[in-house]
Amino acid sequence: MNTAPATLLLLPLLLLPAARAQDEREGEVVLAGFEDDADLKKVGARGATLALERGRAPEGEGWLVATAARPDAPIVVRFEAPGDLAHHDGLAFHVRARLAEGARPARLRLRALDAAGAELFQRRLSDALKGWSSRSEPFAHWRWGERVGRWSEVRALEVEATGAAALEVDHVRLLPGARGERSALPDTTWLAQLAFPDDAVPWTRDVGPFRLVAPAALATALSSDGALERAAARLRPLAAWLDRVAPEALRPVDDGPVVVLILPDAAAYGGFFARLGSAWRVVIASPRGAGYAVQDLCAVVHDPAQGLDRPVIAHEATHAVVARRLRLVPGDPRHAWLQEGLASYVQLCLHPGSFELRAWRRAFVAGVKDEGPFRPLRTLVDGGVGEANYAQLASLVGFLLAERPGWVGALARGLADREPVADVLARLGSSLERLEADWLAWGRATYGTPAALEAGRHFPLPREWGE
Repeated sequence: MNTAPATLLLLPLLLLPAARAQDEREGEVVLAGFEDDADLKKVGARGATLALERGRAPEGEGWLVATAARPDAPIVVRFEAPGDLAHHDGLAFHVRARLAEGARPARLRLRALDAAGAELFQRRLSDALKGWSSRSEPFAHWRWGERVGRWSEVRALEVEATGAAALEVDHVRLLPGARGERSALPDTTWLAQLAFPDDAVPWTRDVGPFRLVAPAALATALSSDGALERAAARLRPLAAWLDRVAPEALRPVDDGPVVVLILPDAAAYGGFFARLGSAWRVVIASPRGAGYAVQDLCAVVHDPAQGLDRPVIAHEATHAVVARRLRLVPGDPRHAWLQEGLASYVQLCLHPGSFELRAWRRAFVAGVKDEGPFRPLRTLVDGGVGEANYAQLASLVGFLLAERPGWVGALARGLADREPVADVLARLGSSLERLEADWLAWGRATYGTPAALEAGRHFPLPREWGE
C-alpha cells in the first residue's frame, strides 16, 4: 500500500539545454547560477514568465524570478537533467516564494520527470518559506510519483509552486554522489535507522532477493529451531517465479535487495511508518494488521509464536518484489487488483490454510454479485479492492497463470504504463466481461468437485518451490 501520488499537470514541457559546468571546488554539477541573461535560456517554465533580477542574492549577483501568468496558475520552473541522476546524492538550490497580500503560504514541490513528461519521483517542500531558504534535498528521500521508474530514466527536474505570486530560484545544482550508481537510492542503513533508532547494529540476513532486517534483540528468536531456513525456503524463489510468469513486465527499478523490516511490536511498527512519513513529508495512514508494504519495502510485526514462516511475510514480501520488478505500486487504486492478486496467490501457494477451500467452492457456485464474496471484476479493477476480495483476486491470478499464459505480464506492463485494463484486454482479444465469464467457468470446473477439496490446495505449488 502506498500514499496516493500527486496528479501530473498535463501541459506541454519546454525542453531547453542545461548548463553542465562542474564546480570542482565542491564537486557539484551546477544546472543554473543566474549570473546573466544567458542563464534564462537554460530554464523552461509553465504558468509563469521568467526574468533575471540583480542585487543582494544568496549566490552571485542575480537570480531567477518566475512570475505567475495568472493568480491561480501554478508556477513551474524546469531544468534538464544532465546524465544519470542515480550517481548524484540530491538537488540543492536557494528558493523564495513571493505571496500576494493576505495569501496563505505557497505549496512547493519538486518533481523528477522522464522523457515523456511522466512524474517518476516527487518531494514536497515546507509550506512556510519565509525569505530565502537554502535547500538540500537527497534523492533517496523523494517518494515515487505517478509512475515508477529509475533515477537513470529522469530527464528533467521541476520546482513547482502553487499559491505564489512569484517563485525566485538561485544556484541550482546536483550534489555529488557518495555511493556510486546507487547514490540516489535509499539504503538499508537509512531504513534501519528509521525502524530501529536505538539499535546501532541491527540483525540482518540476505535471503534470495530480500534483506531481512530486525533489532539485534530478536536475533536468537529469528534464527532458532530452523525458523530462518524455513522462511528462506519460502522467500528465496519469489523473484525467479515472478520473472517467469511476467517476463513482459520485468523492469526492475533497483538491483539491490528488497528490504523486509521485522518490528518487535505494534508500537515500533507504527513508529516506523510515522518516521518514514516524516522523512517523505507525507502522512502514512496507521497501518492495520501485522504487515504493510510501501513502495518496494515492507514491514511486519514480529510474532514470537510463529516466527518468520508466516503468511503475512510471504504476502507483504510479494507486494514489495512486485513493486520493485514490475513497477506496480502497493496501494495505488489502479494497481491494487493485480498487486493483491499476486500477493494472495503466493500466500495461498505457500500457506494453503490461509483461506478455507470449501468457502472458495461455495463462492464460485454463487457467482459474482455486487455484495457477494465474489464481486464483478469491473468494480475491482476500478480500485474498489479490500481485504475481503483477496481470495477472489488470488483465484483470478490462478486462472490467468493456468489458462492464459502471458496475460499477467501484459496486464502488469499495461498497468505500470497507465494503460486502461480494457485496452490491454482488447489487445489480448478479450474484455472484462469475457474474462469474468471464462474465470468463473474455470473456477466452477476446477473447484466444484469433491476431488478438488481432497487435494487440500488452492493451486499447484509452482516449480520454483519444488515439492
